[in-house]
Amino acid sequence: MSSVLTFRDATLADADAVMAITNEAFVADEFFKKKDYHQRFDLPSVIEMINTENSAFILAETTVDDRTELVGSLYLHWEIKTDENGREVIGKFSAVSVPSRFGKRGIGKALVDAAERRVIDLAKQSDTAS
Repeated sequence: MSSVLTFRDATLADADAVMAITNEAFVADEFFKKKDYHQRFDLPSVIEMINTENSAFILAETTVDDRTELVGSLYLHWEIKTDENGREVIGKFSAVSVPSRFGKRGIGKALVDAAERRVIDLAKQSDTAS
């Protein structure tokens, strides 16, 4: 992709776009699913996930000709665990979604890298907070 990717967290205003981009990206595996499961997410689920504590949809965007376009998303959830050895941040990601028209450009990898950076930053913040 010739333009620069930027990353941000989804807000409730992005819920429709997140649902659409995820469902579009996961349509490729429709052929082996029951029809009831063709759509990965529905709007209430996306809204609930956006509102979930210690979670974020990370959005990948690019700007072309002064127009910003959503080109991918990833759902990240993290836990901060504290025990006798200190604090630990554990991140889990899912629903890496890149529409086929933006495929093979490294966007999925860039989203995973952004999620890893987020967890590392959270761990650093957690270390300074203890």
